[in-house]
Amino acid sequence: MLSILRNSCRRNVRLSTNYLVIRSVGSHHLQTWSCRELLAKKKFDSEQLQYLKLQKCDFRTTQCLYVPPFMVYILRPVIYIGGALMGRHIKKWWARKSKEEKEKYRRWYRERRNVFLGGFGLYGLTLFIYYITHLKTDPLTQRSRCIIFNKKQERDLGNILYEFDGKIFISLDMLKYVENDDQLGFVLAHEMAHSLLSHIIELLTDQFFLDFLIVVPTLLVWVVFPDMAAAIVQLLINQIMRIMYELPYSRLLEKEADEVAMKLAAKACIDVREAVVFLATLRKLTEMNFLSPQTPWISSHPSHDDREKNMNDVVTKVLETREHSGVMSSVTRSRPKNQVLWTIDNRTDNSLQTKRDY
Repeated sequence: MLSILRNSCRRNVRLSTNYLVIRSVGSHHLQTWSCRELLAKKKFDSEQLQYLKLQKCDFRTTQCLYVPPFMVYILRPVIYIGGALMGRHIKKWWARKSKEEKEKYRRWYRERRNVFLGGFGLYGLTLFIYYITHLKTDPLTQRSRCIIFNKKQERDLGNILYEFDGKIFISLDMLKYVENDDQLGFVLAHEMAHSLLSHIIELLTDQFFLDFLIVVPTLLVWVVFPDMAAAIVQLLINQIMRIMYELPYSRLLEKEADEVAMKLAAKACIDVREAVVFLATLRKLTEMNFLSPQTPWISSHPSHDDREKNMNDVVTKVLETREHSGVMSSVTRSRPKNQVLWTIDNRTDNSLQTKRDY
């Protein structure tokens, strides 16, 4: 009996597979665990040793639940229209009730008031947990922000939002105030920074959470107020939210895009000082009433004065970055503007393209 068991064990060792295939509960995809070599005996008595590859555990947590992109676009109109219709329906239903029935429903609500308050609290807690579980740190700015789309959905959204094959369009009005290639380079770098920082994706996420937060207020407005008054109150609430939250948040993203654009321009050997000159030109034109004056608290962009001051604060640091990016300070303004110099890095023998410093 012992001999039979020993022979069976030897045969199983020889026929053992190198990989262990499992089915993941979280992703429902077959995962092949990585293997490592472990020294073991082929025969347990006197035969030679051989290598057996055993699995290495790689446990994973449950995947985050991401929102389908189309839901973000249809959620806001559904909330506004659905809230208005539901509120009007409840208002008409309540108006048809007698005094005795209304008093009965009031008593029923007072007895279950804690249940309703607990439901609202649970709703807010669910949104908060969903928010913190989708926080991500941006590698460029090290700022934490919430993104409710995975990488594939971000690529799909990019194909929808940027339908011109990645081209950046500049209006003719903007080109009137651009004096040289460096200023144009800063404008293009600013738009590139928005794309690199996924600001549109971040704004869509922000809109998604705001829509869920205004569900209950929208319903209550249409329940309490008459139709015309409810529409006016709803419009006022939207404008207050826009002025108090959405516009300041947009100005923050524009400031962030300016700072990243300066770094991109510096690494491209663009004279970043021209960005300050460009913003100063816009400020002067605004002061001379050649451009429409900006009201800071109702504008999606910071004022030209604020942007100029912010650029002055970071220009010294990005100039150091520019000096280490291959720019040649010995090239003067007397050379052609479109001249590009080629130098050889003696350490790596690679050709480095270096733009002139003018």
